[in-house]
Amino acid sequence: MTMQPDAWTKYYNQHHVPPFIIEQLWKNYYSALTRHIQPNQSGLIIAELGGAGENLFADKFYQNFDKVQEYHVLDNNVTGLELTRQNAKESMILHEADLLDMDAVSTLDLKADIVFSAGLIEHFTVEDTSKMIEAHFKLVRPGGLVLLSFPTPTAIYWGFRWLLEKTNKFPPLFERHLTPKEVIQTTDKLGGLLESHKIWSTILTQQLILVRQA
Repeated sequence: MTMQPDAWTKYYNQHHVPPFIIEQLWKNYYSALTRHIQPNQSGLIIAELGGAGENLFADKFYQNFDKVQEYHVLDNNVTGLELTRQNAKESMILHEADLLDMDAVSTLDLKADIVFSAGLIEHFTVEDTSKMIEAHFKLVRPGGLVLLSFPTPTAIYWGFRWLLEKTNKFPPLFERHLTPKEVIQTTDKLGGLLESHKIWSTILTQQLILVRQA
């Protein structure tokens, strides 16, 4: 099963990511990224895949990286992109794009310094997850960074997910947990692994993987 657009529309209309989760994710993203790129590097181009919605990470990049030249948001959900547009900065560029269509991704002619996604690749089948990972690498410049974070199976993850599902608070989205091994099997073909670690503080345990484009 792969996510249907109407499920994402329902999600954007009814659900919000708790602020503490965004803060914990960003703390780990920033720490990992700045070990491999300077936050004051000029002319940075950032691309967020599946990033439609409330600009949860765009604001973090603008606040913590001095020289963001462009911030691209790529998504195929019109409702989510409209929410993004309402608070978009001038240098933000929005793309309505099917990221599983490799030909369409290639026509975007985007080569970012950092391409990342937060909780995207777990919403697809095994085959489509691999395609979605490949899409990240098609949009990053040679030597650029690709950051992926996704839920990974731990006792804490399963316990908290069970509680959310029992209380009807789990988002109405198809989501399968991923192991680092599954993701790295694809990323190893496309770049060199820099970092891989679990983010426990989100409770719904996330794995962070950072790769440098070959």
